[in-house]
This record gives sequence, C-alpha cells and structure tokens, in this order.
Amino acid sequence: IRTYNFPQDRVTDHRIGVTVHNLPGMLDGAIDPLMRALIDADQADRLEASTVAWGAPMPPTIREAIRWGQSVLKAGGGEITDTPSLDVDVLIRHVLRCDRVYLLTRDHLTMTPGTWQRFRKLIARRSTAEPVAYITGTKEFAGLTFRVDRRVLIPRPDTETILNLAISRLTSCGAGASGVDVGTGSGAIAIAWAIACPMSDRKST
Repeated sequence: IRTYNFPQDRVTDHRIGVTVHNLPGMLDGAIDPLMRALIDADQADRLEASTVAWGAPMPPTIREAIRWGQSVLKAGGGEITDTPSLDVDVLIRHVLRCDRVYLLTRDHLTMTPGTWQRFRKLIARRSTAEPVAYITGTKEFAGLTFRVDRRVLIPRPDTETILNLAISRLTSCGAGASGVDVGTGSGAIAIAWAIACPMSDRKST
C-alpha cells in the first residue's frame, strides 16, 4: 500500500496515488502533507458517496438538504458529533449566508446547484469529525465572532465562564486593574477582555 524509496527520497501511498518527498522528515514525524492528502481523498470519497445516496437529478429543497445532512452525520454515530442537527443548521446557514428566520420561513425553496455542491462538501468534511468552527472559519465567543483555523484552539464555553469571572474581578478592582492572558491563541480572551474592561492594564503572551 505504501512504499519508501530512500535513493529517491520519497514516500508513495498507492491507495490515493500520492508521492511525498523529504523521507527523513517523514520518518521523524513530519507527516502532515501525507495526512492532508489522505483526509482530502477520504472527503472526496464521502462526497461521491453522498451524491449517490441523494440519488435525485435535481438539487433538493433546503428542508430536504437539512434532513439529508442530518442523516449523514447521524450515520457516523457519536464518534462524529453529538449535535448533528445543530451542526447541519450552522453549516447550511453558512452556505446560504442566511439567519435562522430565513431558514425557517424559506426552507421550501430549492437550493441552487452551487450551494448544494458546497453544502455537500461541508457535510463531507464534518463527517470526518473536523470541527464546525474550522469548516466555517468562525466561532462565536463572549458575544463576538472570531476567525479561527487549525493554528489555534477553538474558544470553548467553559473558557467564557472563566473570562466572565475574571472580568467581574477586574471590574470590582476599578481603574488600573491588571491581568495577563497567558498562551494567547485566537486572541478571543484578550479581545473580549479589552472590550469589557477598556480601562484595565492588559498583557497577552
């Protein structure tokens, strides 16, 4: 399935027909290029399977697309997601660029071929357990929307609880209160803190 060619400094995965050079680096653990290729191939297979599973010549209505997306994610069980309905809601609104009101009142409308294609691709990505925030590129935190990707951790609800506690204490200390955000990733904590406590002394590292 996979061959290692030391004279040519390459690794070939014959399952997906991909060759990656820099063999020493691969053996030392730098396998991201190969893993990305495997993930892309798996997503392509899932997308093709989803197309066959739909089996209709025309794109579905929004309501039908939602039901289809939920069935795909539910088929993966709890290992994929514990919130298939919520995930589908977020992904289809991301594709359609609409709010929930539009989704509830216009779900009888037929999706365009382009939006249907994009939605199926996002469902294929989610079915590999890729976080919704990485798929959409955004995450809400403390009433703000942040851009996120694989380079940062996704802001979590429990982090927001800690942030609220810190803001409460800083506010009670009055002007000149100071604090440090250690290990800044997306910047969600530092930015939300700066907005909530503009007079405090803030540092992020």
